[in-house]
Amino acid sequence: MNKEKTNKKHNRKRDLAGECKWGDPVQFILFFVFMIAVVLDKSVFNFSNNFSSFFPTWARWLAGLISILAGVIFIQDGHRVFDEVRRPRVIKEGVFKIVRHPIYLGSIMTYFGFSIISMSVLGFLILLPIAAFYYYISVYEEKLLLEKFGDEYRNYMKETPRMNLFSGLVKIISS
Repeated sequence: MNKEKTNKKHNRKRDLAGECKWGDPVQFILFFVFMIAVVLDKSVFNFSNNFSSFFPTWARWLAGLISILAGVIFIQDGHRVFDEVRRPRVIKEGVFKIVRHPIYLGSIMTYFGFSIISMSVLGFLILLPIAAFYYYISVYEEKLLLEKFGDEYRNYMKETPRMNLFSGLVKIISS
């Protein structure tokens, strides 16, 4: 595997395939773009004020907090790949049974929750390139995972959706 393509912190962990080397900086930038967009929307442009009246505050907060909480659970359980010491293998337990990229899905769900709470039109618009970026890096990282784990990961890809929460939950319920 070309070490220039992957994040340096993975070089010490043989059981990880790596990640996009600029994934972390772009996620950081997208977070600030999202936050600035929401603040500008709420304080300068006031786009969101037109839509906030359609949904009761309690409903926005409930839906938003559920999305954020679910996102945090996915992120937290997904991070165990960085914490565990284990033999190199494809993880298929926990949230990895539901989706192949729980950290990315959890991040999208968290942004979505904040967008619901704020009812920020700009927040929802910025969420689109954020989701596209997470999709892009998931595709990139899956190439590394296929290179490292071969047929084991290819079979996992057939069994488990990339980031589609609903089809992952249907799979668990039906089994």
